[in-house]
Amino acid sequence: MTLTTVGYGDEYPHTVSGRLMGILLVMSAVFVVVPTITAFIASKFIVDDDAWTHDEQEQVKDDLKEVLRILKDE
Repeated sequence: MTLTTVGYGDEYPHTVSGRLMGILLVMSAVFVVVPTITAFIASKFIVDDDAWTHDEQEQVKDDLKEVLRILKDE
């Protein structure tokens, strides 16, 4: 069984419990698996190349503290 089809209909669940299991599998694929894969792929396209590294952020904090210390001394 693929995510949303059972093929050409030659194999399919015959019992009520089998059909319920099939419904649950299809719903989980549609509402969980596919959106997760889509979100993962989309996140690879949405990358901020201009984002600061942790070290750069710490350097800016230290520089700002130094500026504030100099301003207080004046």
